[in-house]
Amino acid sequence: CAWAERPGVEQLADMPRARRLLAELPAALLQLPDVGPGQKFRAPQLPAGLEQEVFARLQKLPADVYHDIFNPLDAEDRQLVSHSLANDLMEIWVGLRRGLSLVEKSQPAEAVREWRFGFDSRWGGHLVRAQRALHSYFT
Repeated sequence: CAWAERPGVEQLADMPRARRLLAELPAALLQLPDVGPGQKFRAPQLPAGLEQEVFARLQKLPADVYHDIFNPLDAEDRQLVSHSLANDLMEIWVGLRRGLSLVEKSQPAEAVREWRFGFDSRWGGHLVRAQRALHSYFT
């Protein structure tokens, strides 16, 4: 989260750093302990204005819009869909930041649940697409 939250864009350093951080994330997530089911709770709100600041920074990266096939497992699917690297990184950041907010509130088990659920239901797909876009950027 610190990388996304820091001010400014370093064109030569930010894309390789994003690539490395995204590569490390799935392995770290898989090492989280199984904390079992939790109580229903509402994901914590992030500080006002922080999301807009982070998104504005991510939009300044040297690459953003890319295209993919809607369903890569369907051999008949040739429908191209546009995605935004900035949006993918933002969705990942929001999921991670919400978990960190729970850690800051001394709720580590809820943080693990938030990260695992978010990865499986929302930002995991963004992570995979962002990795592919970054791979294309470098090759």
